[in-house]
Amino acid sequence: MSSNSEKKGLVVNGYSSAVYSKTCMRVSDHVNAMLSYWDKKGICRFANNACLQWFGKVRGEMVGIISMKELPGTLYEQYEPFINKALAGKKQVFEHELTLPDGSLRHYLATLSPDLMEGEVIGFFVHVANINFIKHLEAKLLKSEKAKRREVLRSVIETQESERELIAYELRDKVNQTLAYTKMMLGTASKGKAANVLLETISHNIHETIVELNRISSNLTPTVITMIGFKAGVKEYIDNFKKRYVVEIYFKSLDKKIEDLTVNDKISIFRIIQNYLLILSVSPACNIIYIEIRRSHSRLILRMNHNNTKFTLPVQSKEFMDIEHRLEYYDGFWQESEEENKKNIVIDIHVPAGKT
Repeated sequence: MSSNSEKKGLVVNGYSSAVYSKTCMRVSDHVNAMLSYWDKKGICRFANNACLQWFGKVRGEMVGIISMKELPGTLYEQYEPFINKALAGKKQVFEHELTLPDGSLRHYLATLSPDLMEGEVIGFFVHVANINFIKHLEAKLLKSEKAKRREVLRSVIETQESERELIAYELRDKVNQTLAYTKMMLGTASKGKAANVLLETISHNIHETIVELNRISSNLTPTVITMIGFKAGVKEYIDNFKKRYVVEIYFKSLDKKIEDLTVNDKISIFRIIQNYLLILSVSPACNIIYIEIRRSHSRLILRMNHNNTKFTLPVQSKEFMDIEHRLEYYDGFWQESEEENKKNIVIDIHVPAGKT
């Protein structure tokens, strides 16, 4: 393009270059997205109204004066890698967040497009669009999906508890009664000495079977929790657990309103403790266990630890997967750490306090 033609003015699509430039400027100024152009030295060469208003500048303060390093201030370090890649000829698209003076958060999608002339990058175009609406829509969809997932988890948990209750009923109230009656009949039988020894052996085996069935049914459905209370149910389970394994277990609940929770919530907390103990039962070295429950507003915190620092939680086990299902349902999470020769796991779940 010669200097003479510039003086005379070019014609673009039937319009003089001056009119065409003004039209382009007016169009860009009516675009809500921030549009700007920066040369390879990082100096602003163009900025539309949206861009100027965002940074609180007028064109005379920005175009041809301000540099990319000056404009975003401390945020420049975050953008520098993208700017360098754009100046290297690679288009960049990324999301970023900005906190407005009123404290609200805005989400933006930025696009940096290299300006190439004869294979050389002479600058780059910047397009920044507000995607708050999209983010709000995403959050709404995620919330909806999370609610659906929570309903599925509740259904799974309730089905599991119903199946356990049915099996426990069959074991405790039907099989148990039959065995107890058989044991009573054997006790009344009167035969020879050898027969008596055999009857005593059979009676002993039936007694052991009854004890084992009671243990299994208790594990399946902690009736003590529904009949007496959460703490009593946990303590009973721990007492039975210690009869089967050589282990010391210290349990403490600091939530004064834990008995006011719904039965389903109390059973879920019980299941987390139960699964944790079953996980540790495979390692004899985990023989000192502490379990503490406390409250932090609407969150319930289970802090559990043991004395085997080399033990790794089997996250693929059915017990741990059951814990994770309950954490997901209660919008919770878990963290593992090690301190003072102890392996800690802290479980944080959303369980509002019971009624006053």
